[in-house]
Amino acid sequence: GSALMEKNCLDEQSLLGNKTAFVKILRLKDIDLKPWNTFKQFILHIPIPAGIFTGAVVFILASWQLIPESIVPATSSDFAHGYLPAATRWIDGKGYVDNSGSFFTAKPPGYPMVVAFAVALSRFMDQPLQRVILGLNLVFAGLATVVLFLFAQRIWSLRWSLLVALAWIVFPFHLWLTRLPLSELPFLPLFFAAVYLGWRAIYHTGSCVWPAFGSGVLAGMAMLVRPIALGLGVVLAALLYFMTPSAPAARRRRLAWMLLAGNLLVVLPWEMIAYQRTGRVVVLSDGGILSLRDGLTFGTNLKGFRQGTWVPEDVREVMANLTAKYPQLQSYSTIVAAVLNELKERPVAVIKLFLLKVIRSWYGTDSQRHEGLALMLQTVYLLPVIVGSVAAMRRGGRYRRAALFIWAIAGYFWIINVCSTTLVRYMVPVTGLLCILIPAGLEGRRWLLTARGTQ
Repeated sequence: GSALMEKNCLDEQSLLGNKTAFVKILRLKDIDLKPWNTFKQFILHIPIPAGIFTGAVVFILASWQLIPESIVPATSSDFAHGYLPAATRWIDGKGYVDNSGSFFTAKPPGYPMVVAFAVALSRFMDQPLQRVILGLNLVFAGLATVVLFLFAQRIWSLRWSLLVALAWIVFPFHLWLTRLPLSELPFLPLFFAAVYLGWRAIYHTGSCVWPAFGSGVLAGMAMLVRPIALGLGVVLAALLYFMTPSAPAARRRRLAWMLLAGNLLVVLPWEMIAYQRTGRVVVLSDGGILSLRDGLTFGTNLKGFRQGTWVPEDVREVMANLTAKYPQLQSYSTIVAAVLNELKERPVAVIKLFLLKVIRSWYGTDSQRHEGLALMLQTVYLLPVIVGSVAAMRRGGRYRRAALFIWAIAGYFWIINVCSTTLVRYMVPVTGLLCILIPAGLEGRRWLLTARGTQ
């Protein structure tokens, strides 16, 4: 106090008699309250994300009692015949190998590591593995909801951000995934966080590049969980470059390269290990060819568990021809050659096949059961998303940027899904992102919207 009085040339009498001068002293920059204010804001903001996490977990637990057992399989074939055996052998010290003893490359290593942790935790706690897997699913689902809420807050007011979180929590396919041992659950928080940091990097002022680097790291981790994210880092880097036109070109290039560097930092070690163990380049996994073939023959290759789905007769003929060549379709080049041959002989049928895959991406199921119900549920969500997307484009500014940013990522996943097995569950992560655009459809009620500057 005396130091401040001396600095401002105020004696004790003038200080006590001049309230204005005293207030000015307390506002001096010498008193640095920024660390305390930052900590206080952090503490004050904890209850909302914590409440969202808790609410998501409680609602998911309640939904498990309501979802009919008939639409939830006991397990997944990928888990039973791929992830679990590889993870169990690895945790038992027998190596990261498949049933034949070869290095396991059918899937990326991310989810097998999660399963290995679940196996170890199950043994330590003396609990059934299924219960541990479901517990981890709850944690992943809660984290994903919180990150999605934080992303929405960068665009909307608190009430609309809560609406986005609620729309995601009650999304039927999200609830369905939480009941199963699938790689989508650990993928969701990583994917949402990568996209969220990518968006922050676009609006980040100053020379800091860590949001871009963090986005790349998280995108790389997501790639190692699900190979559908193979090009996510490239897409985010391109968006970072092209969606910051006001920034100097050098800064945009630096941000894009930092994002790609973070991406490669995570993925390259696995690529090097896989090459050392197999003697060939493994692009995340070897499952891409299987998915590509299956996506071209889903109407005729029923695999013993598919109910069968409607396809036009000429399209079914194309699928039958490709199914007959199934043993020869062992590489990307042979698959492309077979499709081009069919395109030459039956161009209309092949075009109809891909148009069907474009639509089926939003409702197709692997068992081909309940696809009508899936289409109806997706329509309930996609209609407000489309309305919100149009409204966001009309509003301009950061709303238009958000729509372009989110739809660019959704478009990438859509294209990959069309080229692969074409299942609705592959579109669940981007449906969560698309929920962020729903509030824009209410733009007529502007009094509910709160501007957040240029964050």
